[in-house]
Amino acid sequence: MKKHLSRIAGGLMGLAALMFLSACNHVDYKMLKRGEGKFEPQAGDYIIGEMWITVGDSVLMTNAGKPGPVIQVGESEFRGDLQEGVRLLHEGDSARFNIKADSIRARGMQLPEIVKGTLSYVIKVHQIVPEAEFQTYLDAKAAEADLDQQQAIAAYLHEHNLTVNPTEDGLYFIRTKEGKGKAIRQGSPVKFHYVGRLLDGTIFDTSIKEVAEENGTFHPMRKYEPLETMAGTGQMIQGMDEGLMMMRQGDKATLIIPFQLGYGDRDLGLIPPYSPLVFEMEIVSVENPA
Repeated sequence: MKKHLSRIAGGLMGLAALMFLSACNHVDYKMLKRGEGKFEPQAGDYIIGEMWITVGDSVLMTNAGKPGPVIQVGESEFRGDLQEGVRLLHEGDSARFNIKADSIRARGMQLPEIVKGTLSYVIKVHQIVPEAEFQTYLDAKAAEADLDQQQAIAAYLHEHNLTVNPTEDGLYFIRTKEGKGKAIRQGSPVKFHYVGRLLDGTIFDTSIKEVAEENGTFHPMRKYEPLETMAGTGQMIQGMDEGLMMMRQGDKATLIIPFQLGYGDRDLGLIPPYSPLVFEMEIVSVENPA
């Protein structure tokens, strides 16, 4: 979660009539809105808010509309870096920070080739959480997200006329075709096809070329083939690993995976934080160890 930068969606704040400011230090920034907070962030504190990262007119990343931890306050790595800037912020502030791409690359950090000149970070601060209170903040967010998730999964089951009870740790397993092949054991080399969706049906990944083409997610440089893994060894997210151990060669199944058994609070772009997932899986081959 440290130095977490979310994905970005553009041009929300009008900059007309906003005065350019130059910090007494070295960071180049514009204050877009001054909040009423008086608390100054200290090293270790987490900035909770929204962030936009842009290059020229292109938006690279954002978590706009979905406030969360965007960066942990730390020591500056070079003059004029983002850390120098965030220490100027208070709760309620919004500011744009301009950082030279060459300064970032000079520290060994990789940036896409399209990033030239200056990176702009717009940060809107909702809250500053001290490091000692951060776990409590995360626990509260997870509890709130879990309530929303329970309602969303119940609605999904109702909409799809599914009657199924979760496993002890929350996985919903629906076998849609029964195979006749080998049962999967701990450590079995397994190959399987899959389609990964959000509860609203959005496909975020698939191993099937035709599905990718139909849904506009096809990538010509990718090989579309069964995914290979060692079942039950932690190589997959927990919910998928658990589901595999309930299957055999030839099986098809739908797994509804709560975020606790998926990607948790991580923001993976197409998969927002605290997202329950739906995986449709088909076991292609199983090689059980002797």
